[in-house]
Amino acid sequence: MDIQSIVNQKNVHIIDVREVSEFESGHIDVALNMPLSTFRDYIDQIKAMEGPKVLYCRSGNRSGQAVKFLSDLGVTDIYNGGSLSLMSAYLLPHYSN
Repeated sequence: MDIQSIVNQKNVHIIDVREVSEFESGHIDVALNMPLSTFRDYIDQIKAMEGPKVLYCRSGNRSGQAVKFLSDLGVTDIYNGGSLSLMSAYLLPHYSN
């Protein structure tokens, strides 16, 4: 299944791993902000989420790191959505702020 199909599922969780100031300058409306710099604080919350979890950042690098970190912890159903601009395109015409 491709990212576009995943992000349009009803039970998807979209997670922005950019810093708070980056998130505040523009983000996907339904995204949760869980900065990579404090990502360990959110592990239990992410593990409790049912359904796919799609992570994004500015370029896809930090979200890739976060996906690898979660995968190494045994978290499944996680995907790197890439950049904010890619995620916005996947979700058009909904959810961009």
